[in-house]
Amino acid sequence: KGTKIEDLGEKLKELRENKGEKQTDTDSNLTDLQKKIKALTEGKEYTEEVANKVGDVMRQELEKNKEFTDFMDKLDLKDKLNEEIKSLNLIDIYQPLKEAQNKIREYMNGVHERLWTYGGSWDSKKDPEYQKLSENYDKAYIEAQEERYQRLSEKMGLKVEDVKQSFVKSNDIAEKMIGIFKNQFKDVIDFNQNEKIKCPKNLTENIDKGLALYSKDFVKTMKDNGVECVKFNGRRAYYRNFDKTVHVDKRDSLGTVAHEFAHALEHNEPVILKIEEEFYNRRTKGEKNVSLSRVTNAPYGRSEVTKLDKFIDPYMGKYYKSGDAYELLSMGMTEIYENPNRLLKDKDYTNFVLGCLAYKKGNR
Repeated sequence: KGTKIEDLGEKLKELRENKGEKQTDTDSNLTDLQKKIKALTEGKEYTEEVANKVGDVMRQELEKNKEFTDFMDKLDLKDKLNEEIKSLNLIDIYQPLKEAQNKIREYMNGVHERLWTYGGSWDSKKDPEYQKLSENYDKAYIEAQEERYQRLSEKMGLKVEDVKQSFVKSNDIAEKMIGIFKNQFKDVIDFNQNEKIKCPKNLTENIDKGLALYSKDFVKTMKDNGVECVKFNGRRAYYRNFDKTVHVDKRDSLGTVAHEFAHALEHNEPVILKIEEEFYNRRTKGEKNVSLSRVTNAPYGRSEVTKLDKFIDPYMGKYYKSGDAYELLSMGMTEIYENPNRLLKDKDYTNFVLGCLAYKKGNR
């Protein structure tokens, strides 16, 4: 009231300019990776195509990381050494170990027979004979391993220490990948820290690590939909959707934990299932179902079939008639935690997994 139209026009122009400056300031605070991903996702539906492009950018950044590439070289060497082991005659190496194991078995048979006949109790820690046999077994095991490393180093022309360091354990690979991913993509993925999935106390640490590469939004979505981890009861780990329960055991690897929560995620986050469906249809176009047991020589059920494509593992193409589940993100997570060097051999698949992990609620 009482303000000239011309003055209002100038004021509106000033407000627009200020808004533009603020937008520019915001963009200038973004990292190069954030800018690239923003350009790919802003104002767009998050489809498999978009996820693949996002993942491609992330993968290329990852491949520039020397810590990552050095670790991949170590895992590649591990694979080569494992193949080389098959060509070595190691029977003589493990003979003392086998004998030590047999002596423990014979001794335990005697212990069980005495307990069965006379009753009473037995404590392995207070039995000097058993302790001595155990020490002999441990010594034989270490000597067998050392001799194996020595023969491999001679065959491959490598230092013994390099051979030793290449045999990275499954969960050690997972720990390493968690560290690399969290450092590399902390500006892209809001990694989960505080959201907790209900689970048995003895599984808490494994569950936290198995969920470590999922975003806070993903874990919250599962939690809000009632997903929880319960006491394992079965032959192999699984996710059951009708009561939202993840069934894993203390013995399961972190890769297995991450795998089963990927199934929980696809059932509770529709966008992930949609991306999986699009990726699956693109990759397996024209493929026919084949028996999983036939192509893997593993004891899968008659109804378990797959579409082979060029997947690095036949199980990745497993076909679910219901259409509400895939083994794509789940197997991808297992590979990241256990065989990341193998996953990278399929760059398209790697892009898909990274693109799924980078999805944010705002991108519909």
